[in-house]
Amino acid sequence: MPILYICPGKHSIFFFSKKIKAYRISDMINKIVFDLDGTLWTTEDAYVESYKRMAKEFSFTPESDDVVRECLGVKLDQVVLKLFSHCPDKEAMGRIAVQYVSEYCAKNPKFCSKDIVGLFKELSKKYDLYIISNCPRVFLDGFMAISGLTPFVKGTFSISDGN
Repeated sequence: MPILYICPGKHSIFFFSKKIKAYRISDMINKIVFDLDGTLWTTEDAYVESYKRMAKEFSFTPESDDVVRECLGVKLDQVVLKLFSHCPDKEAMGRIAVQYVSEYCAKNPKFCSKDIVGLFKELSKKYDLYIISNCPRVFLDGFMAISGLTPFVKGTFSISDGN
């Protein structure tokens, strides 16, 4: 059975095959795929504040912040059912929510790493880098537009691109 061994002191990961030969994982990997939400970009505040804005503008009693946070990582159609079940045009509310969250993120970007560009620049010297997200394409495109990562990323994929 293959074994992975992480050697933090040497910043290395080794893979042991059945023949007990060690291979550096870093020598075997040529692509790295990053998830967007929570890995590269912190959007929790964007969801909560955008939902509060909608509740105020459309005069409905909002769910608690915790209920909104439970929607992180959930497909948009399910979020709409959970947060806007009382609204006659749920689809329109979903589109507005996406717009408001996108606007909030563009004005208040919160990256999970202080030097995300430096990290990607270094990694791209050795690896092909990709970003995936189960968020709508507009979120991923917005992130790419403000993050400075475009020169280092080979491709992106969003839930909007297909299942």
